[in-house]
Amino acid sequence: MRQRVVDDHQAVRTSGHLPAGPGLCDTEEDIDRMYAALCEGGQPLMPLSSYGFSTKFGWVNDRFGVSWQLNLP
Repeated sequence: MRQRVVDDHQAVRTSGHLPAGPGLCDTEEDIDRMYAALCEGGQPLMPLSSYGFSTKFGWVNDRFGVSWQLNLP
């Protein structure tokens, strides 16, 4: 399985998915802003909501086709 660290904030790309790690979504404002920015020209897969496993979670393909999973624990 392919895996590499994208930046110092622990966002890791694995098989085309980029989960946003600690430091990227520390507050509700952070996750709202990041989700909205990634949706511009992209495709939302799961809207930001509480799904029972986190405070807030969202999944989106950005305008380049990269899949992001944003989580606010």
